[in-house]
Amino acid sequence: MLLKNSYRYSFLCFGLLYNILLYGQESVAEHRTLFLRDSNYSMKVQILNTPPVNINFSNDLTYYYHYKDAIHQSQGGYTGSLLDGTWESQYPNNLLYSQGMFEKGLKSGIWHYWYPNGRLQREERWREGRLHGSFMEFDANGQPTKKGSYRYGLLHGTIVTLDGGVTVEKTRYRKGNIAKRFSFLKIFKRKKAKADETSG
Repeated sequence: MLLKNSYRYSFLCFGLLYNILLYGQESVAEHRTLFLRDSNYSMKVQILNTPPVNINFSNDLTYYYHYKDAIHQSQGGYTGSLLDGTWESQYPNNLLYSQGMFEKGLKSGIWHYWYPNGRLQREERWREGRLHGSFMEFDANGQPTKKGSYRYGLLHGTIVTLDGGVTVEKTRYRKGNIAKRFSFLKIFKRKKAKADETSG
């Protein structure tokens, strides 16, 4: 009975150790964190160690990747290792410049950008490599200067320009183009003119 239990215990320990090693190796092999520096910024990035499977590259998207100790971007493809995971870059004074996420080389989720004085410069949202959702821009004193939204990479909806927090301009976009404004007064005048012509 004792020998039988020791076999069971050994088998259980072996199974646990195997699973720990297997999943541990997978998580280590999947991503790697890099610390890089160029003349302007220092960066902390995560990359994929192996090329992703079942990825269809799109020629209208920009992919970010690590190659020869530097970060690069290319439209429709890449070489080296795709960025995947958290991204953070800092000014030489160690204050944040940008912070966001990548998924298989494409920007994703909420991104923030800062001025060298630490004030927030811009907040934007990305989905699968395209700007998608609300954004907001600020001046170096922290006052909002512009707000609006994107839809699949194109300005969409009302874009508001501000000065000192006060709205100075509103422009409506539809799929990247300025939307035509319809004047109900003009439509009414046209209908009235046609009615007058008919009756006269």
